[in-house]
Amino acid sequence: MMKKIIIPMMLAFASTMANAEYMIKIPLEQAQGGSLPTGSIQFTNQEPAAPTENWVAIEPQYSSWVDEGTPYNCQFSPSTEEIYFNKSFTQTWQCSQSKSRTKQSREMEEISGAVRDSGDLLTEVETVIVTESNESRGTMSIVGCFYDEEIEEMDFEYYMSLPPEESIAYLESLYRGFYWREVHFSDTNIHLNANVPNLSENKIFSSMDSYLAFLSSGYSRNGYKVTRGNYVRVEGINTYYQICIQPI
Repeated sequence: MMKKIIIPMMLAFASTMANAEYMIKIPLEQAQGGSLPTGSIQFTNQEPAAPTENWVAIEPQYSSWVDEGTPYNCQFSPSTEEIYFNKSFTQTWQCSQSKSRTKQSREMEEISGAVRDSGDLLTEVETVIVTESNESRGTMSIVGCFYDEEIEEMDFEYYMSLPPEESIAYLESLYRGFYWREVHFSDTNIHLNANVPNLSENKIFSSMDSYLAFLSSGYSRNGYKVTRGNYVRVEGINTYYQICIQPI
């Protein structure tokens, strides 16, 4: 009886599908008059397979370079020991500097565009040469006899008490070289300008005797004795000599 009911239903279903634009044929098991073994047809809810991902390497991500420690192996040019004591000069120095940054490898999925880190976070290290310059002062011993009229670091001061066209510019220098200058206005009016950084002496002699006595002994300052050296030249009322310096 069951077999007779199923057959008309299937015929009706086949007739309906035939009127559609396409037809679905469903095989039957033997228990329903078909040719397939009974129990061989099973309907399950199966999830579709996930699409295959394809990850490719892209540009790594880097942090900024940062200094590691302080500069080292510094070379100074010129050395302060090459420049006369207290004379100003521009000193250039080159040093090695260690730097580091982090590197993170990354990859991107070609279809979705998703990006992810790959591998461990690495640290890269490099050494660069840094160059700087600054104003410095010499430390070279000034023991001996010198003559050097070099003038450096001129600073102008303008006194505006007079009209601008009559203003006087006063020149002052931190370093005026090494020399012994005597200004002979007369036998009883002699000005001395013994010039050397930190050891300078400006003196006016009211008599020849005091002048000669000073020449024979020189003067002492800051642990040094300063005396007049060999004659260099004369210019008007100015006579220039070497200046001699020795430790006390």
